[in-house]
Amino acid sequence: MSERKYVERSWIKKDFAEKFDPDIPRLEVIRETEKAVRLSDVLHDAWVPKSCIDDGKLAKQRKELENGISMPLKKAGPDEYKNVLKVPLFDYQRDIIKTLEGCSRAYLGQAMGTGKTPVSIARTILFDDDLPTLLICEKSLMDQWRSEIDKFAPWMQDRFEIINYDRIFRDRYQEYMDSFKKDKFNLILEEVGCLGNENAKRTAYCMKLAKRAKNVQLLTGSMFGGHFEKLYPCTVMQGATWTREQFDKLFTVQIHQKVTVNTRWGVQKKDSIQIVGYKNIDKLIDAMAAKGAVFVRSEDALDLPEENEQIIRFKQTAAARKTENTLYNAVSRGEAVEVNSWTRLKTLNSLSDNKEKLEWVKDTLEASDDRWLIFYQFNDERKWLLEICKKLNRPVSEISGHVSDKDAYENKSNSVTILQIKSGKNGHNLQKCNHAIFTSPFDADSMIQAKKRIRRPGQTKKCFYYVLATDGRFDESQLNENAKNAKNVESIKSDIER
Repeated sequence: MSERKYVERSWIKKDFAEKFDPDIPRLEVIRETEKAVRLSDVLHDAWVPKSCIDDGKLAKQRKELENGISMPLKKAGPDEYKNVLKVPLFDYQRDIIKTLEGCSRAYLGQAMGTGKTPVSIARTILFDDDLPTLLICEKSLMDQWRSEIDKFAPWMQDRFEIINYDRIFRDRYQEYMDSFKKDKFNLILEEVGCLGNENAKRTAYCMKLAKRAKNVQLLTGSMFGGHFEKLYPCTVMQGATWTREQFDKLFTVQIHQKVTVNTRWGVQKKDSIQIVGYKNIDKLIDAMAAKGAVFVRSEDALDLPEENEQIIRFKQTAAARKTENTLYNAVSRGEAVEVNSWTRLKTLNSLSDNKEKLEWVKDTLEASDDRWLIFYQFNDERKWLLEICKKLNRPVSEISGHVSDKDAYENKSNSVTILQIKSGKNGHNLQKCNHAIFTSPFDADSMIQAKKRIRRPGQTKKCFYYVLATDGRFDESQLNENAKNAKNVESIKSDIER
């Protein structure tokens, strides 16, 4: 039998990568021709042109270049910026402010947990211009920003105007947006990782706003995962005058080729530009630093407590094992698998269908009066978790796509906070808690970000994570992939404080 071939999902160009399940990092090659390969994630399969697959060399270069970025901070004096905020800044945060002193167009590349929010609020206060500050962020972060302003500088609440990215170019908000003209305002753009394409509406609009604003702060948790070409809009908002063509010529290595695409008018060939490498990145970083930029990693700034992860294994139910065997047998025969069938397997492995998992959660909560976080995926799991908390008389907070209620978490030392993984893994400071449960092994990126909800500045206790996994092939495969890829995910993918 010939050895199986795999392609990492991260090697595939975005348009094709979106055809596959983002929770599955490795895709199996089930067919191959001279110009394309047919890849499968078990969920479904699709043909991908070989020209749209990188063999890992580019990803490796991105990682090496990003890890090689070095930008020493200037040291702030012992009394500098100590009383700017209601809550004192950490020393490295004061060093960031010192480094960016006098820079009116700053790029704050601070890893998740290093505190971009207080740094940007402090810098806004230090502008001392009494101008309104327009803050643009994702909708899910608007309340979080208001809370952070209230924590660090409540007297600044009236100075901040907060709007989400999806509204800034809508017709019904234009009268409001038109009030920010010339240099009569300061601008903060949260997580500029969503502004990598200058042709997108939101990016184009933000670039116009940045051109008019007196002071601009661009916040992000990473270097776009090493995709340096996406830095172009940020460099322009910092004041660079090069064109996209000049930028690409200076910093990227490209190939031009003809690709065949299927359209509603039939098969057509079109010109395609593919980035195959980078050059002069040190000069790009120097150019950004000259305008005002910092890059701060978690390990360089934070002294965080130890962490401990335990995998709690459960026997797979008969229904789950039968479904799993059917799916994997179909894949081995090269057959397509229905999306609903794969979702059904995940459900059968979840807390709602595996009663042993449910009992473990109940027993664990019953034996502990500490605060707990529980990350789940399916609505049925939410229902059972709420039922357990009700029976145990435990106060509950909830974070999902529909609600963000932290009242019990903030005020009750024995609270349980349940979080839907996609909504709860980003943008929440939950360091009052040091215990977290994951109802299934989620993908490495989600796990890394979710863990940092509790392991962040202010945490003084050792952090414990409990991952509930079945003995089925899929859960074991996910655990193995997470163990193998966790370090790569942390350095390559967006490590974002949302």
